Amino acid sequence: MVHSGRESVLAAIEGRNGGRVPIIPPFQGTWALEMMGVTPQDTMKSPETNAHIQSVISDICGFDGFEGMWDWLSMVEAMGCAVEIRPGMGAVTVSHVLSAEPDATIEVSPDEDPRAVANKNTISILLAGDKFIYATVPGVFTLSAELRGLEQLMMDSILERDVYRDILKRTNQVLKGYIAFYDDVADGIMVCESTGSPTLMDPISLRSDVVPINSELFNVVEGCRMLHNCGDVTQLLPDIRTYGLDLLSIHDPSLEESMESFDCCISGGISTVSSLLNDTPDQTINDIIYAMGSIEGNQERFILSASCDISPSTQLGNVSVWHEIVNNGSTTNQYYEILSK
Repeated sequence: MVHSGRESVLAAIEGRNGGRVPIIPPFQGTWALEMMGVTPQDTMKSPETNAHIQSVISDICGFDGFEGMWDWLSMVEAMGCAVEIRPGMGAVTVSHVLSAEPDATIEVSPDEDPRAVANKNTISILLAGDKFIYATVPGVFTLSAELRGLEQLMMDSILERDVYRDILKRTNQVLKGYIAFYDDVADGIMVCESTGSPTLMDPISLRSDVVPINSELFNVVEGCRMLHNCGDVTQLLPDIRTYGLDLLSIHDPSLEESMESFDCCISGGISTVSSLLNDTPDQTINDIIYAMGSIEGNQERFILSASCDISPSTQLGNVSVWHEIVNNGSTTNQYYEILSK
């Protein structure tokens, strides 16, 4: 029987986990720094410090796998945008450089990006342990929005379709290089479309332009193919199935609907808004109970995680409680018994 760590996550990704449900945050990096009182700048300079902090928090919270690098938008600065490193937020883009000139080239190498090199070194250190370690890169729309400006890119998608598509294609080439760079060391690659979401954009437009290009990104991945797409991803069906995913991190919709709509491993179940920001873990425990009931019959391909990144203001106990509940119950009734004690 599979019990913990990398082996447990891989078993769930392959749909054969016969042990307890594994846990992935999924995006814990800046929150972990906040919990340990360390600045993003400190960890950018020291992969050893970054790896130590992430490992300590992972052990406290009982994570079986986690994001090995929180600095997932390093390529934005490497491509010429101005950024500010802010506590609890990491790098925030404050100026946008991508022009609307067709065929303008974007030349950037992750090997010459100090932040990307530090990320890769952190991942390499963490892989010596027994946890599943993955790297996060932005989806093509999300990165394009950082480079062009979200509002301008959204206007391009409506008024300047050729310009919009050209920007996505140019950004795609950069992302392929970063994916190959991290794929050399990580167990998997998580493509994160935070702004390329059906919540912000017309799902039909995303399906026609963004989904096919992101599909090309996954063709570069030799490790586990993982996706987090904010919003209701069922609105991107059937096109999103072309990704050939190993794991889908769910923001919306429900776990039941996700299990029915996708045959890959599903992670999610804990609301980062309604649960993790509360003063006590009661709502988080309720989320876990509900999630475990929702995936009955599909436990073999489920990973418990939050619906998005963990806010730096989230209390440690609201996250460490996950593994306490998972390790002490195997059926819905048992979870309710735990909650009542």
